[in-house]
Amino acid sequence: MTHFIAVTGSGPSQRGQDLFGVLNTGGLFEEKRAFVVEGADQLGPFPEGALDGLLRSGKSTVCLLVFEKDIAPGLNSLPEGSFSVRRPAKVPFWSRDRLQWLEREESLVVDEGGKQILALLDGLCQGDTSSVLRALSCLRRREEPLKITSALHKRMRIAMYLYRASPPISQAVESALEVKPYQGRLARKAVSIYPKSAIRDFVMAMARESAAGKSGLGRGWYGLELEILRLLSTLQDK
Repeated sequence: MTHFIAVTGSGPSQRGQDLFGVLNTGGLFEEKRAFVVEGADQLGPFPEGALDGLLRSGKSTVCLLVFEKDIAPGLNSLPEGSFSVRRPAKVPFWSRDRLQWLEREESLVVDEGGKQILALLDGLCQGDTSSVLRALSCLRRREEPLKITSALHKRMRIAMYLYRASPPISQAVESALEVKPYQGRLARKAVSIYPKSAIRDFVMAMARESAAGKSGLGRGWYGLELEILRLLSTLQDK
């Protein structure tokens, strides 16, 4: 059955990415075919029943509907599960906000596990206990603890080195560790809410857990969560 993809507010680059994505799915020897409908805003209700005969298509065919504004209500007449909607990301208007948005997008990993790792790192730096616990609950089912330990060590090590450091030293540290501005801001936030000794102890604990995990002697998720909760318990404003 033909699958319909509605693209809203899309320029040529967005449209091309969507088309490239749908044409690179399926098996190696599977025939792929795509139809692009420009000005889909003018479409009325779709005819009832299967449309494969109308488009001379098969299960590997995609119909890309390009809407400049709102999606036409006629899509509601399509069979359930036969269409999806892709909306462009909302880019902030102001230049500074756009830069921060781009930095955060660069930090995101495509898969859900990567997003949850980022949520864990940011939540820990901000002292957001609920965000940390939600991320941990998801990551337990998706990732190995050694991967999380490494990411936590890398992020909090930045905070440890930046703790009460002078501007010249901070710049030298960020340059040596290739710290991105977004990572630096979150590390400074951690510096402002955790005691220096707590950050130092956490970084050392992550280093020990990493070494033990690689040799098969690590405490796994139990040890990782214990150290995270220990750090959260030292929040200076709670």
